[in-house]
Amino acid sequence: MRKWPFLLAFLGTSLIALRPQEPPSFKGGGMTVLVDVVVTDKNNRIIHDLKPEDFAIYEDDVPQKIENFQVFQPELRLTADKKPEDRPQAPSPLASNQIQVAKPNLIIILLDYATTDFENQKLVEEASTKYVRENLKPNDLVAVFTLGASFRFLADFTNDRDTLLEALILRDVGGRSMGQNGAGPSLSSTQQEALADAGTASASGGGGSPEAARAAGQAAQSQGSQTAQIMSAERIQNAFYRMGSYLAEREARSVLRAIAAIARGVENVEGRKTLILFSQGFVVGGRMERDLEKTVAIANRANLAIYGIDSQGLMPRPTSTELVPSGELSSISAATGARRKYATGGESLFDRARQVGSDLRDTALRYVSGATGGFAIRNTNDLHIGMKRIDEDIRSYYLLTYLPANQNFDGKYRTIRVEVKREGATVRSRNGYQAVPPGLEAVSTEQFQMLRAAEDGQLPREVPTFMRLDTFQADKPEQRLLVTLEIPTSAIQFKVEAEANPGQAPTNKHVGRIDLIGLIRDGAGHVIERFGSPVNLHLLPAEFDVLSKGSISFSNRFEVLPGPHTVEVVVKDLETGKIGLVENSIQVPGRSTQLALSSVVLGKDVEKSANTGSELLTSGGTRVLPVARRVFTNGDKLVFFFDVYNFQISSSKNPKLAVKIALQRYGASDRMTLPEYVISQASSPGPLSVARYVELKGLPAGKYLLTANVADRLAGKSAESRTSFTIE
Repeated sequence: MRKWPFLLAFLGTSLIALRPQEPPSFKGGGMTVLVDVVVTDKNNRIIHDLKPEDFAIYEDDVPQKIENFQVFQPELRLTADKKPEDRPQAPSPLASNQIQVAKPNLIIILLDYATTDFENQKLVEEASTKYVRENLKPNDLVAVFTLGASFRFLADFTNDRDTLLEALILRDVGGRSMGQNGAGPSLSSTQQEALADAGTASASGGGGSPEAARAAGQAAQSQGSQTAQIMSAERIQNAFYRMGSYLAEREARSVLRAIAAIARGVENVEGRKTLILFSQGFVVGGRMERDLEKTVAIANRANLAIYGIDSQGLMPRPTSTELVPSGELSSISAATGARRKYATGGESLFDRARQVGSDLRDTALRYVSGATGGFAIRNTNDLHIGMKRIDEDIRSYYLLTYLPANQNFDGKYRTIRVEVKREGATVRSRNGYQAVPPGLEAVSTEQFQMLRAAEDGQLPREVPTFMRLDTFQADKPEQRLLVTLEIPTSAIQFKVEAEANPGQAPTNKHVGRIDLIGLIRDGAGHVIERFGSPVNLHLLPAEFDVLSKGSISFSNRFEVLPGPHTVEVVVKDLETGKIGLVENSIQVPGRSTQLALSSVVLGKDVEKSANTGSELLTSGGTRVLPVARRVFTNGDKLVFFFDVYNFQISSSKNPKLAVKIALQRYGASDRMTLPEYVISQASSPGPLSVARYVELKGLPAGKYLLTANVADRLAGKSAESRTSFTIE
């Protein structure tokens, strides 16, 4: 049966290994929450002399008992010339003004050049280099990351001023070239009024009925050429909005992923961590609100305070000669009937009205700053003044620790509120955290509860789920892990729904909805990757007829360090509430320098692929569609795929690899060997992908072993890889 592949989206992260994590657990207590607090007076000056009794902390409006209290102050921080015997001794918990002096001060500078115009990068360079020259202290550890065409670090955590300055002066010519286009163009009040009078004139662009389209043409003709031109302009404007929405979403996703990667990398370093984000802002639409919440939850769990600095500097307001300046809301009226605005290309002026405010580029920048205990600096060309304010926060804060009265990991977001018993005082701190074990901040409350219910056996496991793990080498410490899942279509409840088609009869489709959540743990039980999301399957009748007799397959690859790993996946049919749970383990080998083979991946079909390079499971313009269950019948085509590494090439840069494939039934002494074939051409020294198929005919039922043997005749070496499958 043909497998219809569905690619699962996942949040890839670059982790900074600073300190090992504590093993996560879905159950148990002992959860401790640390909250760093900055307190200022009515003149925005830092208050240094507060005591434990001056603070009150609430979780979900329930008072909490402060277990530990520490004060970080600049004049008392450890300096390079202090001797160990001169260091203050730490008093007992909750002693007045307990001073923490020996912790390193972690500062991360993220240069978001994906959203920053190239001409504005000079402002960023001037402010950041001035900060390092004037404000870097002996106990500071600073790292510099950049986000442009890719996310990469320019300087690892260091106190070396020259190294940091060298990293900060680098520019990114691939930075955003349309930084001013977030709000889109606007029409004049005269044009907007004409558009309102045109009624349904734009319906033919993507919504409404054919009758409405004909009425639109008549209305346009009666309005004259000016209205027709405006209608054309509106269609262009709507196309611009759609394109802008796509670009904005891509930019926002990159920024959020970078923040999450940094937060996860430093989450187990004690104390307050600071992220200084230079960005021109990014737009988070309705589809990405959950991603924004996840990122804030990850940052708050890591105790990472984010300070957003608007890299575009001072932005003057546009001038207008109109008595009442026009805006995007000025064309919205309560008109009904023929005067009502209909959607053009999927977005009407009412849709635009709903987005006004949320589509401002600095809205998300201000939100992530405030929600994590920082603040945003905007509308100024002297960015260094803002950085000096940030530096005061970094060096003067209080660290409060409490044991929540509710020690149950329930996956819900819990709000934190800190109050100070001093008149005129203002408090800055993170606003909450998600009550989940480390590594699971990105899962929703519903997904976390689904994981707990599956592990605790609270729900019957009625959805059969199969999983296969395979490994492939890579030219770096992280190796590639392929996760393949397979679910019988019969285990998912589909229902027929009619999908509307503009200007055509509705199309009946078979719709199935499942939620899939997976965790990858290392040998110590730490969650290193989370993947999966709700999946909607919309199948045409012909597709469903084929698929109903087979299975639905999912596959994705991850990069993990060598060593033992466990993958756990929970699947839930959202129509019936039934779940499936599967868990598998694998030893991921390190990169070999000798002739070696990858895992042998099996499938039943292939598809065309335009990527003939390094894409996994791709060879000669085709991609193998892997299966996890690996149950075949006589007459099926068994497709196999594997990579060959570290083979020798001749002076003409060609290899000489002899490939032998053998099939043997368990318990049988005889084996079937396919004719040997020799590979004498390769596009590069390695790896070399091998993909072939075998027709299973006349073989008795049972479990079989497939052995792939490759002999390098130039080097006089051979390597072998095995895998099993079943014939029914």
